[in-house]
Amino acid sequence: MKEILLASNNKHKVSEFRHSLEPLGFYVYTPADLGIKLDVEETGQTFEENALLKSQKLFELTKKPSLADDSGICVLALGGKPGVYSS
Repeated sequence: MKEILLASNNKHKVSEFRHSLEPLGFYVYTPADLGIKLDVEETGQTFEENALLKSQKLFELTKKPSLADDSGICVLALGGKPGVYSS
């Protein structure tokens, strides 16, 4: 199996990524699996920018292929808000 790192310790997200990627030949490791405390300030203006910040930071620390996601609540009646600012 090929290794890929997921810049998340959210157990549900980790489970979803493993469920999706392991059949494709990838084993998903988390920062916790590697004994790394990953704390990234999410300063992006979009979900994509925040995911990139997390993935890049994990890659900087490990030099291994890394991915991340970011999500939130976007309410149409509120013009897409709170969006990236939801927590």
